[in-house]
Amino acid sequence: MNGKGKAEYYSGCFYEGGFVNGYYDGYGVDICPKENEKESIKKYKFEGYWIQGIANGPGTETTASGKQFSGVWENGRLCLKGNCKNGFGTVKFREQDGILTGNWTDGYLNGFGVETDSDGHLVYKGEFKNTHYHGKGTLYKNGKVFQRGEWAEGSFLDPEYRKWYEGNKKLIKEVEKRMIEEGIAVPKPSKY
Repeated sequence: MNGKGKAEYYSGCFYEGGFVNGYYDGYGVDICPKENEKESIKKYKFEGYWIQGIANGPGTETTASGKQFSGVWENGRLCLKGNCKNGFGTVKFREQDGILTGNWTDGYLNGFGVETDSDGHLVYKGEFKNTHYHGKGTLYKNGKVFQRGEWAEGSFLDPEYRKWYEGNKKLIKEVEKRMIEEGIAVPKPSKY
């Protein structure tokens, strides 16, 4: 689809605005008018500019609670304060409810950091690697500890799995490489 149009989704969410080659592009409004817990969809509205389906340029996101995040979005992220590329800063991600604070290197959160939801409730506190939970950390739900322990590339490692994971890192990397070579999987993006 090219030009102006509207895309409606089974979840009840819709986008109205510019399209280029089927991607949201130019000015548009992306709205999810109601929450859908089954699909893990929260109510939101984003009004602003897009490039190839990703928020880029001036825009405002309004959350379910009515909180607004406005500014110039870059590759789906909004730097709320500090240095969000190489230094200490706080980033709001367009594709999720999370707000991440910590040390950024080349646009990735590395080392100790904190994730909160858009209303300021604690979600995770601990170590990150390339913006994934990695190392020691604690995940919270409804203000209470949900999981505490070791994480690897965003996955919680229970003690038995951790032993398996540590012993099979090379095998996991080789399988991922072959899947990419054979076109079964796509490589992880290098930046958000």
